[in-house]
Amino acid sequence: MKLKVLFGIVAQAILALQSQTVAMAGPQVEVPAQRFVCNTGYTAKECLAQIAVLRKALAKYPAAQLGTWTWVLVRSEDWKPILGSRGLRPDTPALSDPHQRATFIEEALMGQPSVRASHLMERWDMNVDRLLDFAVAHELGHTLCNEKDEREADRVARMLQERKPFACITRLNVAARAADATREERSSSACC
Repeated sequence: MKLKVLFGIVAQAILALQSQTVAMAGPQVEVPAQRFVCNTGYTAKECLAQIAVLRKALAKYPAAQLGTWTWVLVRSEDWKPILGSRGLRPDTPALSDPHQRATFIEEALMGQPSVRASHLMERWDMNVDRLLDFAVAHELGHTLCNEKDEREADRVARMLQERKPFACITRLNVAARAADATREERSSSACC
């Protein structure tokens, strides 16, 4: 119940902030149709700084293929209750909700030293920059391929990180089932 309320609040925040744009100094790397918001508790300065880190991490990936998508930064103090209410492991640094067309990322990945960042780096055996890169690529593995399986999302993440072409197994399976169904319809309608 708490999760539904929290995601409802985040969804309202997303809707309220969708019409606002954030201007940043210097050259911008635009990711079409991507929206960036910060959950409650951020100052404008903190939000802008962390969005800049996230945009940089996303710049090397085909996030635009998602179409309209929202990236939500969540303060670490709010992160653990979200994970707990969803039954997820406490060392999960990011998650996606395809129904909301949103990916939620914990602020500990944004580069500021913290106890939580240290815990995540130790657990994942990566520095925070590599962990952010992995989390972004992994979530793209889920979202680009409509993939629920963690291992498959990891496979796609590795391909993305290595800048290699990849195929989505889930989409291929769906396409193969659809093609099989079409062939069956044709063969049954060609009867007698």
